[in-house]
Amino acid sequence: MSDTKTLDREKDLHTAITELILFLKGDGTVSSLQKKTGIHRNMLTAIFNEYCKQRGYEVGPSNPRIKKLYWGTNSLITIARNLGIRVSELIQAAEDVQEGFPPWFQLRISHDTPPHSVYELGNIFLEALGCLTYADPFPEVPQKERQYHRRDEILSWGPIYRIEPYTKEECCSMVRIAIQTIESSELKEFKGKYLSGAITSKDCYRIMKKAVNVLREHDRIEGRFDTNQLFGNRDAFSSIIRYLFEER
Repeated sequence: MSDTKTLDREKDLHTAITELILFLKGDGTVSSLQKKTGIHRNMLTAIFNEYCKQRGYEVGPSNPRIKKLYWGTNSLITIARNLGIRVSELIQAAEDVQEGFPPWFQLRISHDTPPHSVYELGNIFLEALGCLTYADPFPEVPQKERQYHRRDEILSWGPIYRIEPYTKEECCSMVRIAIQTIESSELKEFKGKYLSGAITSKDCYRIMKKAVNVLREHDRIEGRFDTNQLFGNRDAFSSIIRYLFEER
């Protein structure tokens, strides 16, 4: 039984790493992803195709020369080195995905932000809202790229996570509104517990995500929150978050 559980965990971890790498791809090409991760595009394409076939997505022709459709130790080391992180951070990010957190959750919320600060708490709020584009934990250094065949650019896979295309200006507005919400007197204890380290970023995310879901259902909000909706619902968010925090 333990061998079966180990195999299932390895399979789930492989899937989670695939989702992390697909998230990095976003709307870009496999060639640009090759540059970012250091993994050959033929292998990337083969792994993505296999992943999407398992989920019923339509995919392009597979490459029969690629036999090892998994992320081996060397691949993980290569990816981590190219992204500028430790292999342990890569594995932790995949385990977070397995637990239901957004891809690269911890690296995004802490990007250019002091740990356990109000600003980091604001970023967690954005994660709960589904705004996953407010921070790039792996910014690329602009440089001239080698040109590849454009067939690469028409390959696409189904969406793995909904990535809300907020503009830079919208992200700035949402961060400001999120911090205003968190700074409300109703959330004084919640904020204080986070700043002191008494509750974790994951605890906060779970509470805020529940609050978002409650408000979505109550107000029948579909898709993303726009800045006006977020601003108009500040008091409601504060009340729901405080209630969930006290009831946890």
